[in-house]
Amino acid sequence: MPKNFTLQNGATLLVADSPLGEGGEGAVYEILSPANYRNSVAKVLYLDKRTNERRYKVRYMVDNPPANIQDGNAHNFLIWPQQILLDNNDFVGFIMPKAEGIDLEELCRVKLKPELGSEWQKFYRDNSDSIILRLILCSNIAKAVNALHATGHYVIGDLKPENIRVKSNGLVSILDLDSCQISDGGQIRFQSKMNTPKYNPPETIIEHKELSWDLFIIGVIFYEILCGIHPFIGTTKAPYENLNTPEQKIQAGLFPFGSKSNYFEVIAIPHYNFKNLPDFIQKLFLRCFDEGITNPVVRPNTTDWINKLTAKPNIIFFKSDKETIISGIEINLSWEVEGAEKIEINQEIGIVQEKSEIVVKPNENPIFKITATNVFGIVESEIKLNIFPTPIIKTLQIP
Repeated sequence: MPKNFTLQNGATLLVADSPLGEGGEGAVYEILSPANYRNSVAKVLYLDKRTNERRYKVRYMVDNPPANIQDGNAHNFLIWPQQILLDNNDFVGFIMPKAEGIDLEELCRVKLKPELGSEWQKFYRDNSDSIILRLILCSNIAKAVNALHATGHYVIGDLKPENIRVKSNGLVSILDLDSCQISDGGQIRFQSKMNTPKYNPPETIIEHKELSWDLFIIGVIFYEILCGIHPFIGTTKAPYENLNTPEQKIQAGLFPFGSKSNYFEVIAIPHYNFKNLPDFIQKLFLRCFDEGITNPVVRPNTTDWINKLTAKPNIIFFKSDKETIISGIEINLSWEVEGAEKIEINQEIGIVQEKSEIVVKPNENPIFKITATNVFGIVESEIKLNIFPTPIIKTLQIP
């Protein structure tokens, strides 16, 4: 039978008796009335979770939301507490925006479940557009986490695919944020007490989580989205032959493509999707899982991911070994480009993505232009040369 609750602002809600879902700390229920709350849901905490500490924590979150919790389409990418929920003036939970879609965990599998339906077929890994959609999906997650970190107060602490809801258009919503860590004035006011070992970074002190804690977790989640496997899975050799779980391999820094790759005896096939990623995305994963294992400060932050996941190509340089030459003299053109699917140079040189330099003999004052292309855009760079005609001796007088 539906039950009545009240909000701290005095409004009375009629809440369904059967939960929409249940988690480790409470259950989520549909709000039946009044109509202006139908876009929200009620999270009713279990009895042992209805502490004064939790009430004060939720109150802090209600009063101090991030500046941005919605995108330009009024989509909530952070499912944030809106008001405290009361039962006979006793704290029982809170209300929050309703999140639609499926659990991100469904898209982290090697193969998607057929029962997901036709709207999700574009995410199937054998679909040519899947990698593009998955990069955009990762970028949307990075933007949501970035909005939270920008406050300077919050570390999620227990982010995992089951806590992220995804719509078929790639929009995401991060759930269960009431378990986050909250800092104020340089001190931790509320700890993040929940954690999931296979997503935890190797730091052993979990009572005080830095932002780098979340940065390791999103790296693991992005790898699962893009490759279909946890980054720290594989059969390893001595002295690591008895490490069987992802959390054990995280502690040992055993990433199949990192500095300890020679300790892997068997690398599961899905890991090789890593090699098909743009080179600058591979570098971010290496920073996170190899360099960042023992040095958390080098882990890519949310801005690094946002700038790279859906980035246009980057022309690092395009240059000639000579700027001024005499007609008929050869020059060496060289370049370095990141993230391009196609690299082309004009002057009838053509496609050059398999090269990094070329020797040409310009005959006039040319402009050499390199064009780098990927699905997210086109970038160009030019070199203009000054060419003088070959000297000609017209007369020669001998006294």
